[in-house]
Amino acid sequence: MRNRSLLPLMEQICMIAVFALAAALCLQGFTLANRISNDQINKDHAVIMAQNAAEVLKSVSGNFDEACAIHGGSHHGSNWYISYDGDWNPLTSRDGEVYSVQAFHRETGDPFLGSATIYVQQDGEILYTLTVGWQEVSDETH
Repeated sequence: MRNRSLLPLMEQICMIAVFALAAALCLQGFTLANRISNDQINKDHAVIMAQNAAEVLKSVSGNFDEACAIHGGSHHGSNWYISYDGDWNPLTSRDGEVYSVQAFHRETGDPFLGSATIYVQQDGEILYTLTVGWQEVSDETH
């Protein structure tokens, strides 16, 4: 008689263990899905920021000084640099930087074609790269 009274208790313990295991697996799945979703949101922002920088560079024919005046950031020699915080808000300095957009002039070998490569990084890891080109207009052709 005593063995029969332990049987329902053992059954309850087994059911609790199975549900606990299922809950742990579901929790891991939801955590992974959330991390993947956040990574994709950051990559989407990176693409948008690179496209914005590319459009600005095309509109000013690759003049980094004018690009800084229009879109912000800083210009150092052959690169244009913009810093962003964790919410993709532009920063005036590199303090608190999480994301950055950098554009570097590229040699095309054609005097009538300008080009730059734009890198979007998160803590030094490249999220997205975009190459942009524009037509160079020289004063001699007018």
